[in-house]
Amino acid sequence: MPWLRTEPAGVADELQKIHIQLRMLERQLEDQADRAPYPFITERLRALGQTEERNAVSVAQRLAALGRHPDEVGGDVVLEGRNSWERLVRLQDGYRELIRQLKLLAVRWDEEHPEDAQLAASVRDSAAASRAVVGDLVARSDPHALD
Repeated sequence: MPWLRTEPAGVADELQKIHIQLRMLERQLEDQADRAPYPFITERLRALGQTEERNAVSVAQRLAALGRHPDEVGGDVVLEGRNSWERLVRLQDGYRELIRQLKLLAVRWDEEHPEDAQLAASVRDSAAASRAVVGDLVARSDPHALD
């Protein structure tokens, strides 16, 4: 049905939003790593930040192929919370929202834009693995310890 088709400009708009979310997650991970109470948490968060940077670069390359320049996130995005546990929970929520959006896009673009659907699915799988790591860190953190 032609009225259900997603135009290439719409695909680029959605990829732009995903790119911004990935950059925000990357910055949040960097901030969390700097504020982490233990070295093993710092290492894991920095590794996740590198993963999100690679994902953002992949999305930016696809945007360039579609004739768009990726927008950069303005300012620092800092997760607030009384302790590491609260900030990790908020980070996990950010991953949950990103994964939800990527699932919808991968399904919507499957037939019309298979290359973009594959990119969305790949980033979704990576984000799901990262969310699992953050979930592990949440489980290991003390929700009652104040910074």
